[in-house]
Amino acid sequence: MKRITFILSIALIIAVLSHWQLSAFGQTSTPVKAPAATGSIAGKVADNHGAPLAGATVVITDTQTKESITVKTDANGDYRAEQLAPGEYQVVISAAGLMTKTEKTRVKERHTANVSAHLKPPVPATPAPAKPS
Repeated sequence: MKRITFILSIALIIAVLSHWQLSAFGQTSTPVKAPAATGSIAGKVADNHGAPLAGATVVITDTQTKESITVKTDANGDYRAEQLAPGEYQVVISAAGLMTKTEKTRVKERHTANVSAHLKPPVPATPAPAKPS
């Protein structure tokens, strides 16, 4: 009888410790909702000669919610915006002294949309023709 009581006591202690250990590490039997699948937008920004543009500004706007994020290009002219909800986006790429590029793209779950740009210098204004005197 003492042996059965001892075995049952050990089994109860093991069961309690197992439950405590799982709870202590945030593990429960309740299913956890998986995060929503997202996508990203990435690209390379260069000048009209193909030289990378470091520090160019890239503004990415969700066309439905109008929420936007701004990222800068790195020393290689590369940028990346991650964890974007699937949908339509407007990407505006600009750098000081150069023309701005605007492009629309679609972000799909678990995919990266590529929006790259070669920014050109602004077109100089042409002077008005002189009027004959």
